[in-house]
Amino acid sequence: MGAGDVFPLTPDFVYEPGDRFRTLVSEFESGKEQRRALWSAGLAQFLVRKRFVSSADIAALRAFFKARKGAYDYFWFDDPSDDQATNEAIGMGTGAQTVFTLARYPVQAAAGAFTMRVNGTPVSAALSNDNVNLQAKVTFAVAPASGAAVAGDYKFYYVVRFTDDLLVRQLTSFNLHDVETKLQEVRL
Repeated sequence: MGAGDVFPLTPDFVYEPGDRFRTLVSEFESGKEQRRALWSAGLAQFLVRKRFVSSADIAALRAFFKARKGAYDYFWFDDPSDDQATNEAIGMGTGAQTVFTLARYPVQAAAGAFTMRVNGTPVSAALSNDNVNLQAKVTFAVAPASGAAVAGDYKFYYVVRFTDDLLVRQLTSFNLHDVETKLQEVRL
C-alpha cells in the first residue's frame, strides 16, 4: 500500500487541522442519555487548501490522487503545525542495545530532521521507518552505556487517506488553480 508516499503539496494558511472521536449516544424516553466511546483515542483530520497552484503541481496532485484510488489507499502527510517530537524520552541504554523504537511512526529520516542525545549529549544515529512492523527506529553506531538516558528530537508524518473519492480543482486564472481536499488519519 502507500507506505513512503508523501502528500505532494504544503497547505496554505488558513489551514484547518482537527481531531475526531467516535461516540455512540443512546437517548431514552425519559430524556436520559447513555454514551459509549467507540474509540480509545481520537483521529486527526485535515482540511488542506492551496491557492494559485501551477498546472504542473495540479497534474502531480491528480496523479497522486489517482494512484491512491481516492480514499482507498493511505499515504503520509506533513502537518506543518504538528510534526515535531521534542526531547522524547526514548529509553535507557543497556550497554549492548543499539536500536530503539520511537513513539511516532513514520518519521522524516532526512539528515538535519533529527537530533539524538545520550545523557544530554548529541550523538550520531540513523532514523528509519520499518514499514512492515509500522514502527520508526533509531539506530546508534555505538550502544548507549548502561543506565544512560536516550532522548531525541525528530520530525514525523501522519498516516492519512483522502476523505472523499472526489478531487475538485478550480481554475482561477490562466494556468493557476485552487484546490481543497480533506484528509483523515488512519490506524494501521
